[in-house]
Amino acid sequence: MKLNFLEEIGGVKTARREAESLLLARALLRNNKASVKDEARMLKLVKKNKVLLRAADLVLLPQEAVDEARKDAAEAFDLYDQMSAVFTKHGVDFVAIKSFDSLPDIGHDIDLLVPSATQLTQIEKILLSEYKASPQGLTHCDRLLGKFSCFLPEYKHDFELYPTISQLGEVHLDPVEVLHYRRKVILEGREVWMTSDSDRVLIRVIHAMFRHNFLKLSDILDFLKLIETADREEVLQKIDNARIGDAFVFYLASINRFPLFGSPEIGGGKIRERSTVLP
Repeated sequence: MKLNFLEEIGGVKTARREAESLLLARALLRNNKASVKDEARMLKLVKKNKVLLRAADLVLLPQEAVDEARKDAAEAFDLYDQMSAVFTKHGVDFVAIKSFDSLPDIGHDIDLLVPSATQLTQIEKILLSEYKASPQGLTHCDRLLGKFSCFLPEYKHDFELYPTISQLGEVHLDPVEVLHYRRKVILEGREVWMTSDSDRVLIRVIHAMFRHNFLKLSDILDFLKLIETADREEVLQKIDNARIGDAFVFYLASINRFPLFGSPEIGGGKIRERSTVLP
């Protein structure tokens, strides 16, 4: 029991946990069905790694869990649509960050970036007074960067606003510039303001390395998909400008640790693809 507890919280790494993680990753990358011995353990694994809906047709999962995840994803889009209308009505520019990078999976919150702390304060007051938002407690780091987090009535997802992309208020990306290059895309039949592909790559790395300090399977899968369409020279230039080169190399090295991933790597001043045979 003690070992199981330590394994669940990540205190120890066991051969069983490693084998289950690789089984799931291999199934998702190959788009092949995989045999699961412990349905309950696999359900925990796909939830922790934000891949439940992507894995639903490949590994054995409880149908009620899949249905609930689909319902939650639909609610997340509804919340985005409502907030999009509010922001547009009050003339506040915004762009979605992270929330829709893992489709069809969506996490527990909807994150939007606004151009400045002033506009964040403006929309925060509107949400509190007109929409009865319930503000949530913030960590010390969240308070330093000026984040706002809340729940709106009848929604399970919390709603978070960022005036910058950072951990302690440092500037990695200029939010005004990020918003300048935003674009509307159709996701699951909905119009969503998204950042440029290169900004999506950087935001993914910055958030994982400086805020979470760990990688989920979704971080790896989403990164490999994003880097296919992003302008790689532009990504490298933005990495230099953001001064996150070491973090980016560490991110790539973490992906490269698993031989089943055909992971990108830095070499000769360019990111090049290295083909790897899946075991």
